[in-house]
Amino acid sequence: MLSTETATNGHSKQFKVIIIGGGIAGLTLAHSLERAGISYTLLEKHHDFRPRLGGVLVIAPSGARIIDQLGLYESMSEVSEPITTPRTGFPDGQCSSQHWLSELERRYGYPVNVITRQKMLEVLYDGLRESTNVIGGKRVTGIYHKESEVAVHTADGGVYKGDLVVGADGVNSIARLDMLQAAGKGAMQEATSLASEYRVLIGMSKQIAGIRAGEQIVRCHDGFAIFVFCGKDSELGWFVVDKLDRRYQYPDKPVYSTADNISFCESIGDVQIWDEVRFRDVFNARTSFSSALVEENVFQTWHSGRIVCIGDSISKASPNTGLGASMAMESAAALASQLYQLVHCTQGKPSQAAVDESLSNFRKSHHQRSRIIGYASYEAIRLHTRATFVKRLVGPMFMTSERMALFFQSTVADGGAKLDFLPLPPRGTAWGETKRGFLRRCWIVIVGGLLTVLLLMQG
Repeated sequence: MLSTETATNGHSKQFKVIIIGGGIAGLTLAHSLERAGISYTLLEKHHDFRPRLGGVLVIAPSGARIIDQLGLYESMSEVSEPITTPRTGFPDGQCSSQHWLSELERRYGYPVNVITRQKMLEVLYDGLRESTNVIGGKRVTGIYHKESEVAVHTADGGVYKGDLVVGADGVNSIARLDMLQAAGKGAMQEATSLASEYRVLIGMSKQIAGIRAGEQIVRCHDGFAIFVFCGKDSELGWFVVDKLDRRYQYPDKPVYSTADNISFCESIGDVQIWDEVRFRDVFNARTSFSSALVEENVFQTWHSGRIVCIGDSISKASPNTGLGASMAMESAAALASQLYQLVHCTQGKPSQAAVDESLSNFRKSHHQRSRIIGYASYEAIRLHTRATFVKRLVGPMFMTSERMALFFQSTVADGGAKLDFLPLPPRGTAWGETKRGFLRRCWIVIVGGLLTVLLLMQG
């Protein structure tokens, strides 16, 4: 448990936040509110906050800085593995090993870490000071506005009242649906704006000879791509993105059985991962296996009344850039920073107008960044799966360029949200220096010109 206390005032005790969802975004927000001295209750539908579900997460420097601000970085480091060697391969046999990550760490003070989702949730949950504020087995059935408060109802008959509800309940968010309904007919049209053109098959596997700790391997093929990460104790986390037969608009979606997913993985078993290792070696060593649709969209409406959403519930992107977990942490930090200002700089209990302004400032501070990352992820999955002639042509150049990779990750790091009310860790204070910013703007002009030419060629 953490011992550092954050100064509070009487107003922070009067203001109560109800968080729906105990994933990465929800637990990061819980930590942030603890440090801000703001009262909260977190409701999670599952009983277990540390389930062995999903595969591995990549924690970029922007996410690591937030974890460090919360005093959890050392705990995370003990159960994660820095990625040291990205490797990329293509159908024609072209392969590339890169070494730019050491320079990224030198600039920003943090490596790019790979960690299982279960271990990351464990770090977040076990680090809470007030775990009694986090309640499992609470499936939310409805959110009801009153004049100056909001009430959350759960399936077991529970009612939880507060001044603000935060939906951190993922892509199928009940909080988002209630928020869009409250925002009116125009906003409700967004409910169907999620679209899927890919599915993702996710697994964990035992150690395999030929793949070493710290390696990240990407194999690009027409219509699918394979990602393999070798993490702590040489355990493998992997996923396969596969192009669907058409574009599906929410709530329409294809249905695949477990047998269908296994059959597909077996059909690509001959694909080389690296050297003598084939995908069948990785798949046959699996210890867990699941699947999901890759749903993509950045919503325009992020809040209405006393409901606001964060993480995947309002910004869902492909996994190909490895930024999903860090962006969830960033959205929690950006919201917590605004709520700190709201609660600690307002005389008396914040009015509805003050809450509206705070939530509007949250969206302004983070929406554009979410759109940029969303677009980058949209392009990345299509580059990796060689979706068009142009992407097949230029993909190898983009994906094997160490300068491009360093430029992209540096841009992502420099624009990252942080907890404005907490001090920056010493290793996180040299970000975004002027010289790099100038050079980056030059690169933006160059890359922007190239992308424009490519788009015209596709058109």
